[in-house]
Amino acid sequence: MAAQRSWGSDDQLGALNLSTPETVLRALATPRTGRVFSIAHKIGRESPVQDRKHPTWHTTTVREAKSGCVAADDLLIMHSHSGTHIDALSHYWRGDTLYNGWPSGAITNEGAPHLSIDRVSGFVLRCLLLDLSDVCPTGKAGHGFEITLDHIEEAVARTGSSIEAGDAILLRTGWVAQYAVDKATYNWGEPGIGIDVAEFLAEQGVVLIGADNWGVEAVPPATKGEGLIVHRAMLNRFGVYLLENLELEELATDAGPGAYLLVVAPLRIRGGVGSPVNPLVMT
Repeated sequence: MAAQRSWGSDDQLGALNLSTPETVLRALATPRTGRVFSIAHKIGRESPVQDRKHPTWHTTTVREAKSGCVAADDLLIMHSHSGTHIDALSHYWRGDTLYNGWPSGAITNEGAPHLSIDRVSGFVLRCLLLDLSDVCPTGKAGHGFEITLDHIEEAVARTGSSIEAGDAILLRTGWVAQYAVDKATYNWGEPGIGIDVAEFLAEQGVVLIGADNWGVEAVPPATKGEGLIVHRAMLNRFGVYLLENLELEELATDAGPGAYLLVVAPLRIRGGVGSPVNPLVMT
């Protein structure tokens, strides 16, 4: 079992410490075409969201002033973990402690005093897009399907690059298509990585793992009674961030597997345990 990682007793950034000025400059030198892709779903009632959460609610208000000028505004009510979003290190746990020993009991309905998303200024990372849609089953056969280390190594080889410390990994499973076909099947489980792959990626120095499913990991997990075992390993032991419900189809179709620049700027929600995001990939 890989050892828990820490950058000091006061650390609240986790693997983001691996993003240094040097790795940022390396990431900025990655794009070759200058094309920009949003890998977020549009926010609205049809945004992918687990059935345990309320759908996103959006309305537009229109107000005319005495001058005759008119102003339109949007009102959104949504879960921070609906649609395309990032998990803060305070999002998921079991027991009394979060990453780096911070107390889980300190989280209240007023938010998380430690490891909250407002502590994260943003991510500027080199990312590897790994296309695993050809090995991940669709429909109910996809429930609990684990992407293996062999699958990961083969997908990395197709990028023409290798994983380096300070990188992000984006996993295309194809599972997002299930949401439009059968929401119940989409919600009940998913294909994704298991604990072996999670520990391997953490050992490589990955800062962030993203996927086009709702939870990155295989659900239900192979080890029963453990909850979301990859979430606990990444968020609690390694401080690795999880980016969920990505829209990778356009990027995969137009650019394909490869090494690209990823920019993610979470909303600075005070005490927030996650945030909706619009991640950008530059090829």
